[in-house]
Amino acid sequence: MLVVTIEGKRLSAQIFHIYPKPPYDFELNFSIFGFDKPMPEVFEDGVWRRAIRLDSGKLIPVALQSLGTIEEPKIEAKTFQTITEQEKEELEKKLDELFSFSQDLTALYSSWAKPQYGNTADTAIQDGIHYIKTVHNAAREADSELDNPDPMAFCKKCVELLDLPPDAANPLVARSLSSHRKTLSSGRLDPILDSLLKDADNV
Repeated sequence: MLVVTIEGKRLSAQIFHIYPKPPYDFELNFSIFGFDKPMPEVFEDGVWRRAIRLDSGKLIPVALQSLGTIEEPKIEAKTFQTITEQEKEELEKKLDELFSFSQDLTALYSSWAKPQYGNTADTAIQDGIHYIKTVHNAAREADSELDNPDPMAFCKKCVELLDLPPDAANPLVARSLSSHRKTLSSGRLDPILDSLLKDADNV
């Protein structure tokens, strides 16, 4: 057990570690999949802080910080009150729901692939634009079929329409699709995507 001082008050902190499925970039969650403001959480100097409510109603202040690398991820979790082993397991489950620690996020990190050139690059661009259009069409269909504003419900429907495995529906993907959903009513993306597809197919 670690004793820390916050604003002059001494608090006992329990520490445990979480080992996400690699590859995993903790800080990328906040640079790309950031939370809408305001939210009851803080991310500052590489440390995420929030109080998590357990099913019992108990609030657990927790702080997370990455100690590993993208290929060998390790997250240090600190709780600032005593918790039982059962509460720790529940807390880990709720943190996994927020951060997708147990999910394979390889597809989301494909932008880190080595640069491509020539015909290979042209093909990759064409394929990428076509798939963006496919995702856009799936989002539009899911939006027309669902009255539910819940991001995860919308994500699961999109994943189903895209014939992806069910575990592809995770909080990170849900946030991304939820942001895209907000653009559907304007219709502004359709002519842009159509123009990009036309240009890509003429390359």
